[in-house]
Amino acid sequence: MAVLDITAGSGKQYVAKYPTGVQYTDYAPVLRWPEVMLNLAEAEARQGTGVSARALALVNAVHQRSDPSVTLAPATQADLIDAILTERRIELLGEGFRTSDVTRTGANFAAKGSVSAYGPASTLYIWPISNSELVTNKEMEQNPGY
Repeated sequence: MAVLDITAGSGKQYVAKYPTGVQYTDYAPVLRWPEVMLNLAEAEARQGTGVSARALALVNAVHQRSDPSVTLAPATQADLIDAILTERRIELLGEGFRTSDVTRTGANFAAKGSVSAYGPASTLYIWPISNSELVTNKEMEQNPGY
């Protein structure tokens, strides 16, 4: 199954991971084993200072399911973390993880269409707290900039 589908005549790409088009009929797992393995790999990679052998084995196990001819071999801890985050982007495409990964790691949101890229210092980075939450909890204050 192709992950991206180009609709005839429009030239636009859509995620075709859940292809039926009817709500709630595609199998959508709540938790997948590759997600667990990549979570553990990232936790292992962020501990210590070098390249974690266990983290490297985990990210390669996930990657080699789709491409057994490639073995990732990052040279530094930072390269290993980048490889794990890239693998998360590939493996979890269309499953709603990207926004939380970007904010969790303090990365920049990429430019899209007419909206330019922005980073953690931007007021656009943190969303406003909904009014229903503010009404429910009188001790809560709105995020700065809203």
